[in-house]
Amino acid sequence: MFKKKEPVFTCELKAICEAKWITINELAEAVGVSKKTIVRIGDGKYKPSLELAYEISNALNCRVEDVFPRIGGE
Repeated sequence: MFKKKEPVFTCELKAICEAKWITINELAEAVGVSKKTIVRIGDGKYKPSLELAYEISNALNCRVEDVFPRIGGE
């Protein structure tokens, strides 16, 4: 049947928030999305748009590549 695709990117959102002492609520408010959206992104259950990925990285004062590092794929 269909082969499940391997993820190309991972998410370091939780680790970066913890290291910078930023709560999920604070991050969600800073980028204008719900807490649920941030949690789903952190759990890998939701892929943010490029715009949202940049907004998150800016709010965390990081590069987007630090928050969403590439782990494989083509």
